[in-house]
Amino acid sequence: MALSLTGAAGLGPASLAWAGWGATGLTGLGLIAARAARSRPERRLWAPVMALMRASALAIVPAPA
Repeated sequence: MALSLTGAAGLGPASLAWAGWGATGLTGLGLIAARAARSRPERRLWAPVMALMRASALAIVPAPA
């Protein structure tokens, strides 16, 4: 995931830049899973972490042309 996002940002291997959207999708699924967790402490910890990861991924990966 990290290599694909750094590739999309132009800092890592360019051959993995296409996978940036996959990593962005996975962070979205992680956010949904964190919000759906039954444990309140788990939701309180992981939902903000996953939201920041999602926002970072969306800021890094360029929009399709």
